Amino acid sequence: MGKMIEALGEAVRSRLTEKQSEIHRTTKGRVGFLLKKEGTVAKVAERLGVSARSVHRYLKGERKTPPDDIAARIEAEVRKDWKPGLQRQAAKEARRRPVTVNTRAAFGYQASATGTTSPDGRLRNFRKTLPAEYAERLLEAQENGDEAEAQKVLAEYLQDEYFREGREGKAGEVEVSITDIDFIDVTLH
Repeated sequence: MGKMIEALGEAVRSRLTEKQSEIHRTTKGRVGFLLKKEGTVAKVAERLGVSARSVHRYLKGERKTPPDDIAARIEAEVRKDWKPGLQRQAAKEARRRPVTVNTRAAFGYQASATGTTSPDGRLRNFRKTLPAEYAERLLEAQENGDEAEAQKVLAEYLQDEYFREGREGKAGEVEVSITDIDFIDVTLH
């Protein structure tokens, strides 16, 4: 998976985590939620990697604080199933809002009118808030796991807003490409 796809996925997960803050707080409530989803204690035990007896203890409230690694597993498993529509909802909301991209990447360009080219590009720092129409296309590329398409969308934005700056003529014929990404951070608004 490419750096842009990972950054976009992390932004969606971060947004989702904000919405998932209301999961059960107690171990008993969390394990009870998993039992409702799985149907049997044996399946919950298998999913958590603990014994069926441990699951019974959690459900009865006899064991309120499991070891840290098991508590983390319980929370992670609950978050996987907690309100499954939240991830779709978070992505849908994000598509209608701007997205901020902070990156250090190599941008190459080719000006067709002058023949000037920079295929290898140079590393540049870039922090811009892209309008919602670009955010929608970026998130669509992320859902499809298409790193090349995500880079193309970002390059189009740079081409239209950063390099051309609304100018016509020679500057309007610049084609931008991303040749390397050093780091990238994406924030959904």
